[in-house]
Amino acid sequence: FFFQAEDGIRDYKVTGVQTCALPICFQRTDEAIHLLTKGATTGDSEIYWNLGGMLWSLGRMDESEPWLRRAAENGHVLAMVSLGIVLQQSGCGEDACSWWRKAADLGNGDSMINLGLFEFEILGESSSGARFWFEQAMEVGHPKAAELLEGLNRAETGAEPSRRSHRSLFKRRQRE
Repeated sequence: FFFQAEDGIRDYKVTGVQTCALPICFQRTDEAIHLLTKGATTGDSEIYWNLGGMLWSLGRMDESEPWLRRAAENGHVLAMVSLGIVLQQSGCGEDACSWWRKAADLGNGDSMINLGLFEFEILGESSSGARFWFEQAMEVGHPKAAELLEGLNRAETGAEPSRRSHRSLFKRRQRE
């Protein structure tokens, strides 16, 4: 989820001399965190995002949030989505939504899905808000959008309980 690279490997110039191949360093997390923290002095949003993502994946949410925020504030769209997830898991749903909206404005389908799920599951709003976001996600080609719209239609017609079908997907997406 956080470490997206061709063939699973991305090299970073950390100090101009050293490089860190994240999948290799990930097995030595202390070293990877040290190298990424050193590299973060360059102002590279990609490094901020990877450092925040690594800390988050280790359950160190309090440490991950500032790095993800830095990357998001510098316009890193995937960091906006990730920061939203961290904020939502920390109980800051409205802050999460504001970051997801920024990412959605930039065309990110995951953030659109998260906004729809948040409105329907967490806020208990009518399905119109969720429908709007799922349709937006469908327009940008998100692979889960059609499935969510179908579930929403079934919930509206009484073919299944209203929130049960989406709740498991929302929780699963939070863990990704």
